[in-house]
Amino acid sequence: MNRDLPISDTNSCGVPVFDCHVIVSGPDDAGVLHGRVSNLPEIQASARDERHLLQILVKAFKATLIRAQAEGKTISWSERSPLEPGERQRWIPVHL
Repeated sequence: MNRDLPISDTNSCGVPVFDCHVIVSGPDDAGVLHGRVSNLPEIQASARDERHLLQILVKAFKATLIRAQAEGKTISWSERSPLEPGERQRWIPVHL
């Protein structure tokens, strides 16, 4: 695991908190933004505005973690993806 990527499943309150690292690109020629969760790259989405894009990605991120925990599976975190030209990153703390 990359030590630069702050992922924690515990905190002082006992509530699991995970850092969702999102990479956003666009808008494309159609005005659509695209995003992916860098540390879980199978989670991708597109939307017309960044707020909606982030809502979709966080919902999928949270559902993936909850499902993995319920099934007793280990979460397969990926190394953080480097930014490509024109991309920007967002860090979103997600509480389960």
